Amino acid sequence: MNNKKAYCRKKRIRKIMIRIGTQAL
Repeated sequence: MNNKKAYCRKKRIRKIMIRIGTQAL
């Protein structure tokens, strides 16, 4: 269960990073 939570968090961070990347570009 804890592993799943970490996976969701990682996915969320990746989404934010992509969003910031598009803004920077």
